[in-house]
Amino acid sequence: MHVDGGVTSQVNVLSPQIPNYLMEELVGFKMDRSIYVIVNGAITPPPEVVKARTHSIGKASLDTLWYAQTVGDLYKIHAITDRDDVASNYAWIPANFDAMPDEEFDPVFMRKLFDLGGILVRTGALWQDRPPNFTERGTTAIERGDREIPVITN
Repeated sequence: MHVDGGVTSQVNVLSPQIPNYLMEELVGFKMDRSIYVIVNGAITPPPEVVKARTHSIGKASLDTLWYAQTVGDLYKIHAITDRDDVASNYAWIPANFDAMPDEEFDPVFMRKLFDLGGILVRTGALWQDRPPNFTERGTTAIERGDREIPVITN
């Protein structure tokens, strides 16, 4: 059987073992780096009623673990980029986007996602400079310049 890398990490971009200053010493010049991370999905699981059955509870638990692991990976990336002075930018599907596909390959749902992306780009709300729900000491939402994410209606 084959198990992909998603079992150990949902998002993997930078090495925590090799700080930027060591890499710069190896290559012999200062690197000005930026990173853009796009999460291909939401960062919170949709609410659902779980049947009191082992299989249903196990599936819901693994789904929730997948979401939590994704956010944890973003926090890890943020810690590394902060340590290495790398500009970081994150994008994910906002929690207020509640459309769901009706089938495996649903063109109507995909169009809604495409339209959402266009709105987020046009309004300047696509890229965030910190992972979801990440708060730095001594800052408020106003001081950070957080943007409200537009609501998409079905």
